[in-house]
Amino acid sequence: MKLIAKYAESLLKGPKERKRLEKILRENIVSAFPGIEASIENGVIRVDSEKDISKELSNVFGVHTVYNCFESKTDMDSIAGVILANADKAKKYKIEVKRKNKEYPLNSIKIAQKLSEMLFYKGLQMSVKNPDDTIYVEIGHKNAECLFNRKEGVAGLPYGSSGNILMMFSGGIDSPVASYLLARRGLSIDALYIGTPIMKSQVKSIWDSLCNNFHIKGNFYFVDNSKIMEELSSFGNEFRQIGLKAAFYLVSCKIADEKKIDVIATGESIGQVSTQTLGNISLLDGLSTKTVLRPLIGMTKDDIIAIARRIGTIDKSECLPEMCKVSSRPRVKIRKDLFLRIARRMDEVTSNECETV
Repeated sequence: MKLIAKYAESLLKGPKERKRLEKILRENIVSAFPGIEASIENGVIRVDSEKDISKELSNVFGVHTVYNCFESKTDMDSIAGVILANADKAKKYKIEVKRKNKEYPLNSIKIAQKLSEMLFYKGLQMSVKNPDDTIYVEIGHKNAECLFNRKEGVAGLPYGSSGNILMMFSGGIDSPVASYLLARRGLSIDALYIGTPIMKSQVKSIWDSLCNNFHIKGNFYFVDNSKIMEELSSFGNEFRQIGLKAAFYLVSCKIADEKKIDVIATGESIGQVSTQTLGNISLLDGLSTKTVLRPLIGMTKDDIIAIARRIGTIDKSECLPEMCKVSSRPRVKIRKDLFLRIARRMDEVTSNECETV
């Protein structure tokens, strides 16, 4: 089975950077599908596989579109024959043509019109205005390629091309979406779950699902939060929520230091919960010794849920019990000096001890 995948964003880079991104993209594809052959040239990825992996290939970060590819000679009869042999007779098709060989006797529009006419008289349903699908014909100097079953890819940049981050990963609706969006920008992600041992496997299963679906490679770290929760029990009700979030930041920075990671990330968005007011986010930023990325910062909950549904994490995330709510009446605004006193107390019960799951 021959497949063609195309990428877009990497083409906009300078020659040196483009070559680097192409190399990473090819390596990611070969790693994701052992046994295939893959090459990249002029914005086109050519894949030879024993089976149709077009759907899976479309989930590789950096891939913009994927097609099933059937080769033909360049004459019109040969092209029409290949299309007829591989088209679904129940569908209505539109033909689009691109001439790589500009010396071809007809222009792209004329070729498309001629092919459509030939295919119509051979029994294939054709429709310019209301097609079920489009067949793309690319005519080169030596052969032509007929591209079927276009699938939209996840696009973005190749995974691992932009550096490494540590994601605060709770497994709820937000953190898998944040992880997906950052991976789509080429970032390699390690996940950190700070919680209870009893929930560890459920959260890990959400991480594994995300990794398997989108060919993400990253570690999953676990930190037991029992000492944190014990300390929070001595806090007043209104301060427990910000204390918990401060502990998360402190632990994340310590783990990131140990793993030599310079950037941490969260699934926070402005105003979603008490710790995500602008003032509280500012205090948490000041506490962090690392750069903090928040890809969901301007999204509504509906925006986030829509992406979670699209990437297939919503069902498992919704099954998780709420583990981060530790206060019934949390403080949404807090003085900096009081916050720092809370943070110092939490720092005493946090460490860089973690388990790789």
